[in-house]
Amino acid sequence: MQSRQSDNNHYSLRCLQCGAEHDERETCTFCTKCSGQLEVAFNYEGLTQKLNFHLLKSSPISAIKYLPFFPIGDYSKIVTLSEGNTGMFRAAKLGKMLGIRNLYIKNEAVNPTGCFKDRGSMVELTKALELGAKAVCVASTGNMAASVSAYSARAGLPCYVFVPDGTPTAKLSQSLAYGSRVIMVRGSYGDTSRLAAQVSREKGFYLAGDYAFRFEGQKSIAFEAAEQLGWHAPDKVFYPLGCGTNAAAGIKGFSEFFELGLIEGLPQLIGVQPEKADTMVSAFNAGEKTYRYVENPASVASAVSIDRPLDWFRAFRAMGQSRGRGMLLDDASSLEAVKTLAKAESVFVEPSSAMVLGALSKSLGEGSTDADETVLLVLTGSGLKDTKGILTVLPSPPSVNPEASAVMRFLDYAYYDIHAEPAVSAAAFTALPSKSELGVFLRKSFGLELDKDDLEKVGAMIDQFLAKGKTVTGSDMKYILSTIMREGGKSTKTLEVIDFTVSTGKNVQPEARVIVRYSDKKHEAGAIGVGPVDAVLRAIREAIPADAFKCSLDDYRVNIDTGGSNAAVQVSMEMRTQKNTVTAEAASPDIIVASIRAFEDGFNRLYELENRKKSE
Repeated sequence: MQSRQSDNNHYSLRCLQCGAEHDERETCTFCTKCSGQLEVAFNYEGLTQKLNFHLLKSSPISAIKYLPFFPIGDYSKIVTLSEGNTGMFRAAKLGKMLGIRNLYIKNEAVNPTGCFKDRGSMVELTKALELGAKAVCVASTGNMAASVSAYSARAGLPCYVFVPDGTPTAKLSQSLAYGSRVIMVRGSYGDTSRLAAQVSREKGFYLAGDYAFRFEGQKSIAFEAAEQLGWHAPDKVFYPLGCGTNAAAGIKGFSEFFELGLIEGLPQLIGVQPEKADTMVSAFNAGEKTYRYVENPASVASAVSIDRPLDWFRAFRAMGQSRGRGMLLDDASSLEAVKTLAKAESVFVEPSSAMVLGALSKSLGEGSTDADETVLLVLTGSGLKDTKGILTVLPSPPSVNPEASAVMRFLDYAYYDIHAEPAVSAAAFTALPSKSELGVFLRKSFGLELDKDDLEKVGAMIDQFLAKGKTVTGSDMKYILSTIMREGGKSTKTLEVIDFTVSTGKNVQPEARVIVRYSDKKHEAGAIGVGPVDAVLRAIREAIPADAFKCSLDDYRVNIDTGGSNAAVQVSMEMRTQKNTVTAEAASPDIIVASIRAFEDGFNRLYELENRKKSE
């Protein structure tokens, strides 16, 4: 069969499954014979003829500098936002922490839309113009949507974006700002991808996504990395795995430089997935021939929580070709890696990027990575893309009265140092300690020396935890200490919930009754809610006199640091009046009690703020 190559005669499109070759004007996504994916097959003799090796080695780094390596025929149609040339630096501080000498980070979050996808979008949207597209259609978990939207806007093409319902707002806001028509699909990424492909066929839109042309654009990460390492490949390169495109493209990029004699070999590819979205890692490591479908994957690493990885075949091939492997990481380790990267190297990335650091740490602990190896971590997206997960493990800033003594309290008690420690599930107390025992524990565990009043308050909260049948853990003590610190220096409570009761059943709406003290007077009321917490909070509002101070509850979040049905919960509420907003927190083994305390805290702080302003 004669090869159907482009006009510039250095590549063709070939099916990954059956090997059939295709004209890109007929299809550039799926094979028309077997529905397999297509890939670009380069004629390296033709490619070499197009290359000026002197210019390649001497010109400044940028993605567009590698144009001969991309399947582009008409350079006048190039759509670029100056993507690429992302910084790569030796992570000396992080390397010292981990015990590895040559650790490098390539931060793709500094691309124009904040993620690695821009490299592929440059090639895809250029091809869309070359092929005469009238509109673009794409399915995404967020990052690709933002990138394709930006490049479509630059190309002057309408863009239709399909995302799974629940995609992070930060990513959707980018797509909307670029003028894309965003449609949220009540289904998985697989459902979203199939829908986008169907719409593109029926409407004649260019289908963007993890297909042949995007794959080629993503190679430039490897090109730049090799050049930034002095025309050498690292020993190992860690990539996040979602659909598998970026990691597989990286190995192809290193392979092409190796084929042309620009580097001496290939790095081992370590592909990293969340435990909750293990579509490829376990299957590849077990020698299986295809991926494993994961129904409704739900990880904090939302960008790579894919149920059906489109590029699994090329990801498997890349790991095999490079003698690499896959690794899994739990959500807690991914979030901890976000914090570590930010604190050690001042790089803030989303959990799906930080996974690679967690995997490296795990690999060093297992002995599968040597301290003398040169290791590259590819960080794919900005932390501003997805803040929901990391906010659950970061301390909320304390709120203080405008007095130096209030600030000194937080400084003296090392509020942030306490929260810097990771979650600890080991038991701290199974029985109420004496004051001296508690003092010794706090000095040893947290380096704290509390005054008499605060020590008594900590003991009282421990007693409340124990009264609920809860063993107090190290993480519980963090919650308790945080609560005591936040309560310090406050005036008398305007609102206090004295007691409550809740009755509910499987098919019955919860009903709550509360007794509150408001401005030194007791009030009682009841209410029905959609859940026990809702019922109690409604009852509290009912109990407060009609002419009393009012505020609204705008947001409600629950965090659980450790597992188990008896785990303590931390409740965070955003409450506001027309003029002021506060974030209130509280912890308890009982979610209702934690919610009541948080509501009390927010209400009383807002009351104090409003009345202080009236008196000024």
